[in-house]
Amino acid sequence: LLSGVDFPVRSFSDLKKELSNGYEFINLFEGPTITKPISRFDRYYFELENRRSTGIKNKLVRGSEKLLHLFAKRSIPFKLYVGSNWFALSRNAIGYILKVIQEDKRYEKLFKWSLCPDEAFFQTILGNSPFKEKCRHNLTYADWSVPCPPAIITKEHIEKLKGKVEDGYGVFEPYFARKFNDQSSEVVARIKMELLNNPV
Repeated sequence: LLSGVDFPVRSFSDLKKELSNGYEFINLFEGPTITKPISRFDRYYFELENRRSTGIKNKLVRGSEKLLHLFAKRSIPFKLYVGSNWFALSRNAIGYILKVIQEDKRYEKLFKWSLCPDEAFFQTILGNSPFKEKCRHNLTYADWSVPCPPAIITKEHIEKLKGKVEDGYGVFEPYFARKFNDQSSEVVARIKMELLNNPV
């Protein structure tokens, strides 16, 4: 799973070799955590296109949520796992997830009304499965040290991306980085030259 603002920082042959090692590349922590508190999951949240919007519709929905939070609290029927929503999973892991979703409706019921469910849905299913022991850090680097993260990748990041990096989930070797924008052409060109050995 990648976003439209990601770009590779390792060659395809290196990526293919890494993916052949038999691991599932998904950040997985037992929840809740400070950045992903239990209130995201044991309270009701409704779907909004942009929660930061100050429009009247958003204000009404968020107001309704706050009122509901005073009276309604949900139980979580399984151990909760959280992480980031970028991952690379094997066919077997994906098949397992689809089977669980079909057979155990509790997952869909809980996460349908959760906040940022993509940061816990797949993680919780895999964390409560035999695949847990095969899970490793995901393959995507993002810089969360700026006031409004993630940061746009700049020339200053390139040297760091040549080796292993560290984030809140641990130390790992990145195969992708995010995020890039329409002004990133010079940075992308340097990544191609210095990290991908591709001068084109």
